[in-house]
Amino acid sequence: MKIYHLLRIALCVLILFSCQDQKGVFYVSPNGNDDATGTQQHPWKSVNKVAEHIQQFVSKNPGEPIKVYFDEGSYPILEMIELKNIQSPVTFSAIPGKKVYWSGAIKINNWKEITDESTLNRLQPKVSNKVKVANLEELGISDCGQLFTNTGRMDLYHNNKRQKMSRWPNHEYAVAGKALGETKFKMNSTYKVFAHKEPIWEYKDKRINRWAKEENACVNGYWYWDWAESNQSIIHVDTVKQIITMAGPEHIYGYKDNCRFYGYNLLCEIDIVGEYSIDCKNKRIYWYAPENYTPEDEVIVSVLNTPYMLSLTEMKQFTLDGITLLGGRNTAIKISEGEENQILNCHISSFGEDAMHINGGKKHTIKGCLLEQFGCSGIKANGGDRKTLTPADYLIDNNIIQNFSLFSHTYQPAILIQGVGATIKNNQMRGSTSSAIRVEANDVLIEYNHFSDLVRESDDQGGLDMFYNYSLRGLIIRYNYWENILGGTEHGAAAIRFDDAISGEKVYGNVFFNCGSKRFGAVQIHGGKDNYVENNLFYKCHASVSFSPWTKKKWHELIRAEKSYNRMYKEVDINSDVYQTRYPELKDSLNANINVNHIYNNLLVGCTKEIIHKSPKEEKIDVQSILKNNTNIESTDKELAYYLQDSVLKSHGLKPIPFSAIGPKGNIYEEIANNE
Repeated sequence: MKIYHLLRIALCVLILFSCQDQKGVFYVSPNGNDDATGTQQHPWKSVNKVAEHIQQFVSKNPGEPIKVYFDEGSYPILEMIELKNIQSPVTFSAIPGKKVYWSGAIKINNWKEITDESTLNRLQPKVSNKVKVANLEELGISDCGQLFTNTGRMDLYHNNKRQKMSRWPNHEYAVAGKALGETKFKMNSTYKVFAHKEPIWEYKDKRINRWAKEENACVNGYWYWDWAESNQSIIHVDTVKQIITMAGPEHIYGYKDNCRFYGYNLLCEIDIVGEYSIDCKNKRIYWYAPENYTPEDEVIVSVLNTPYMLSLTEMKQFTLDGITLLGGRNTAIKISEGEENQILNCHISSFGEDAMHINGGKKHTIKGCLLEQFGCSGIKANGGDRKTLTPADYLIDNNIIQNFSLFSHTYQPAILIQGVGATIKNNQMRGSTSSAIRVEANDVLIEYNHFSDLVRESDDQGGLDMFYNYSLRGLIIRYNYWENILGGTEHGAAAIRFDDAISGEKVYGNVFFNCGSKRFGAVQIHGGKDNYVENNLFYKCHASVSFSPWTKKKWHELIRAEKSYNRMYKEVDINSDVYQTRYPELKDSLNANINVNHIYNNLLVGCTKEIIHKSPKEEKIDVQSILKNNTNIESTDKELAYYLQDSVLKSHGLKPIPFSAIGPKGNIYEEIANNE
């Protein structure tokens, strides 16, 4: 693979020098000049000016291909880079072998010892001589960003690693006392715990009395459901009654007794290396630096506060290749409409919100990238026409997406796919409090991906999650590796979760290792039908499949509900010729085959249970009828690799699973990603 990479660089260099005098070939250098001609001898300097020059060139030379080469170094991004309506190929790439950084961050190089007595008294004695302070105004930073919203937040990074805003408890959640809001309401008839509308609640631990002196204190909490958290600011701490009052907006589900929470951005709670807090009023940042810190270390804060670092609108065949984007408070890249745009071999890191948004257009490709350290999600893509089932044909291939949902802990997947028509293959997705993929689309192929270390915190979730839309069809999940997906507080965690009537999906040839917890197996089906789980290997899982059957009454209520009707007949029409041709099972009655799924020809090794199910009291469901030719053997001393052999799978009635083809292949950032 290294030889291939060197040959690729050599070829690119040869092409580069052969293009020196060609029309439409330009150069950029940190030592350049924006008033220069953009040649290799007289390169431009700033990325924003490059975008202006390119738009001007296109207006005079329509249809002319453009190549822009960036020399090694860091390029400050002070405002959003915008390219619009260019219908000829444009390529922005690093000069082969060069490291190019587009940075929306500022380096902090004015750390000092704390001498202010009142500040030292707020710190814990064991760290008071270890925490440093920097004056942000001296660096030209007057806006310290938001502390409790998903957008506009300022984060701190040390040597490319996101530092942790100070919090208590450091790793887990504390449990609150009673919710004290005056307005009560009940979430539903089956879950009988009342919610309180107003964000006022008791705390139990008296150490929280110290928070009363913190002007910028915030809290994160699972205020009602353990799958829906939020961040809010504290406006008052009553140390006598031990009551916290938070600012709005109020949480959508309200607040219940004994909810889970932690406090953050608390100077008084800095106690482990890497923690920091921000004093927005006085424009100061406090940081517990590691002992080996030196002034030469790269310590930065994200400053760029535009919606995106790079915005592409109605572009055709734009390529961004081999460039690192980092240090924005919001999202790195937006692709709106257009056709055949590509983000290739890029490292996108350290953004407060998401890696990229793709809205409309067709045949866009994200390939060979490392996407990491996001407050929220990785890629959010929405394209194609669900009414006509016209595909967007997006390709998300050979990427590593890791360490996301760091600030907002639920419903922030590595990939959110909406619309119609996408292939997601040979990616690695790992390191999240919740899901890696959320599917709200038709005709999606998910294959040869490696998923691990997911759903670490939230409840009632899956590594791949789908929810409550009977018209979503055509999902194929095949030849993926699902590893160490556990968690959950009450219901549990699954590798794949089809929730609330998701039907007609296919799970084939996957490998599940150590997946499922509590009430969930590695695959969880809640009320759906016509799903196929076939030819999969479940190795040391809690259970292979969990199934929550619905009564006929519950099914009819959901299908007849206004929300269901709108999704089936207004957003799309499942009775249309295009739907009934693409998905023949829709020709059957909606009320046919309720709870009938197909769990066939799977191999279970050392699983606690074959299937988890609980029939409704009103109707006994013959769950065994959906099981066929599954083999369940006791755990042995044989490793997973033994059972992946073609001969072993065949001996148990399974077809081969191409395990060696799973995961990224030749991603140039693999070593970097594995060292994070």
